[in-house]
Amino acid sequence: MEHNLRLIPLLPFLGAVTLFFFGRAIPRAWASRIAILAIGGAALVAMDAFFSALPEAAHAGGLHDKVMLWIASGDLKIDLAFRMDQLSGVMCFIITFIGTLIHIYSVGYMSHEEDYARFFSYLNLFCAAMLVLVLGDSLPVMFVGWEGVGLCSYLLIGFWYKDNANASAGKKAFITNRVGDFGFLLGTFLLFSATGTVNLAEIVSAASGSDPALLQPFMGNQTLAFWACVFLFIGATGKSAQLPLYIWLPDAMAGPTPVSALIHAATMVTAGVYMIARLSPLYSLAPAAMALVAIVGALTAVFAAIIGFAQNDFKKVLAYSTVSQLGFMFAAVGVGAFGTGVFHLGTHAFFKAGLFLCAGSVMHAMSNIGDIRKMGGLKHHLPWTHGVFLVCWLAICGVPVFSGFFSKDAIVASAFGTHIFDAIGMAWVGPFVGVMLLVAALGTAFYMSRLYYLVFSGECRADHDVQHHIHESPVEMVGPLVVLAGGAAIVGFFGLPGALFGKPELNLLAHWLEPVVGPEMHIPHGLEIGLMAGSTALALAGIFAARTLFRGGWQPPVENFVNAVPGFVNLVRDKFRVDELYAFLIYRPVSWLARGLFAVVDRFIIDTLLVHGPAKVVDTAGRVARVFQSGEVQRYVAAFAIGIAAIVYLASRPATHSELKVTQVARHVTIEAGIGEAASAALKYEVDFDSDGQIDRKTDKAEWTYEGSGTYTITVNVLDPRWNTTRTLKKEVRVD
Repeated sequence: MEHNLRLIPLLPFLGAVTLFFFGRAIPRAWASRIAILAIGGAALVAMDAFFSALPEAAHAGGLHDKVMLWIASGDLKIDLAFRMDQLSGVMCFIITFIGTLIHIYSVGYMSHEEDYARFFSYLNLFCAAMLVLVLGDSLPVMFVGWEGVGLCSYLLIGFWYKDNANASAGKKAFITNRVGDFGFLLGTFLLFSATGTVNLAEIVSAASGSDPALLQPFMGNQTLAFWACVFLFIGATGKSAQLPLYIWLPDAMAGPTPVSALIHAATMVTAGVYMIARLSPLYSLAPAAMALVAIVGALTAVFAAIIGFAQNDFKKVLAYSTVSQLGFMFAAVGVGAFGTGVFHLGTHAFFKAGLFLCAGSVMHAMSNIGDIRKMGGLKHHLPWTHGVFLVCWLAICGVPVFSGFFSKDAIVASAFGTHIFDAIGMAWVGPFVGVMLLVAALGTAFYMSRLYYLVFSGECRADHDVQHHIHESPVEMVGPLVVLAGGAAIVGFFGLPGALFGKPELNLLAHWLEPVVGPEMHIPHGLEIGLMAGSTALALAGIFAARTLFRGGWQPPVENFVNAVPGFVNLVRDKFRVDELYAFLIYRPVSWLARGLFAVVDRFIIDTLLVHGPAKVVDTAGRVARVFQSGEVQRYVAAFAIGIAAIVYLASRPATHSELKVTQVARHVTIEAGIGEAASAALKYEVDFDSDGQIDRKTDKAEWTYEGSGTYTITVNVLDPRWNTTRTLKKEVRVD
């Protein structure tokens, strides 16, 4: 069914263009209004399409909008087209709704920013790129959005570019994502080579029908579908910050806090999860690739959770929690619970946006201080911020009945209940992933509770001047926080485990997404209930442990532990020094190679030889020529005489071969010295074959047979009677 979907990304794009070119010429208040109206308008169009038009068209593949023919080359034709089905509709709702709230929040948070219009221009552009990504009808159109959010991450993370650290963080995000994007392109090329199309619906149709081209052997006894999925997943590890390409996301905290919320909650980092869910039939053809996705996700969840234990920057703690939560999402889609992964994506969008915006509210109140060691007791000073953080904290910890409880439990249960790996002899993957996720859930409850108690309990540890200025945020910041807290509290009920109650229709989200990502995974009732109880117990245990150790500040057991193993604590605080490892293995060798190439290729070959070299040759030739251009006639006559003599000498030499030509057969040799009959007739030849000083022949062509073996030097003297000149040719021969 045709629908005007192009307006959804077009409105924020037009807002971005308007502010980029005319932002400084319009009043500050109108800059934010234009940005909010642009993303708000996109939200209204998206919701109208999602709630009004999509339900009627869902059975026919959703809503479609062909803008134009974009690329045409031979049989390849790619339309610039958008499609909204059940999955992309949910993503549009999340992006536009939460994006609008973040825009409104930014009005208060960035009120003192000098480059106000540029900030809102980048926010609009970010949302537009993400909307192109999720609405794209083909992999190339998706890739335009994919690269667009990468560009916007560079612009927004490095927004305060005058600080070198911020500019470097933006470059780090951009370059790391380019590494992953190379994998995305390879996966796209493989799929095109197999199916002859890059249209997502056609690729999904081919995968759903088990197209033989996708199942043909390709490399390492694996199918083409396997390698396509692996390469696409490499792209996802970069965009969604999974091992080993997660390193850019913690540094993304260099940007303004609304940027962190937008990147972490509503847009960029969820792109990889969305892409895998979108291609779920393709991944289902390659269980080994899904095992890789699940294992990487589980390990990332645990790894990031451990690093979160020792971070003291408010936003860095939340950054590592995002990396960990993304690991949960990838584990879900990796074990075949695609709808569950999208469910956690949605719940995470609400509680993570709330947590980041609460961090901004706290830093706004504390004169931009982000060190949690200088906080404490803020629940009395910031009651609204504290209330929102409390709800979002309980949601991310997985406490019933908040949203995170339902989505996390569904992921863990899916890991233990999956059978997708049985056919390839990897049945252990599901339980392994489930155990890792339980460990990560315990860690999440602990470090997020540590954050809560150090920030909001006890007495404030900041300087007196900072404490004096602590105040609650303005209404334009608090309002979006309250809305996000409401979402974090209730959106989990849209994904109730319907199989547990014998009524699948209770899981509204799974029922809605089923035509795109498949039905809800069936989990035995006993396993589901046991995991619910176990995950709840782990969440409460993590909260209780953190309360014991950090309520009111660092308690003696914490200080004793830090003093007992300072090396380990510093290692965790330094993020296991993975950045340093990358610098040693990649950055330094590449830097040394670049410097070497610069010195050899640029400085020596190009500059010295190719650029300055010809100039030096001309200069030297000119200096030499200048010696003869003295204006003295006698010098010219001398040079003229020397030239005449050289010509005469060259012309008067006997015309012979430059080298004596000798043909040898056993002991018999034949020599040839002249170069023509006319020349030979004018010249005289004297040949000595046996090196005895006696002339053996007087002709330019002669033969000789040696009687004994040895080494002989054949000497030919060529005489020119006209000029009375002689030329001698010699050749050594060996006779056996």
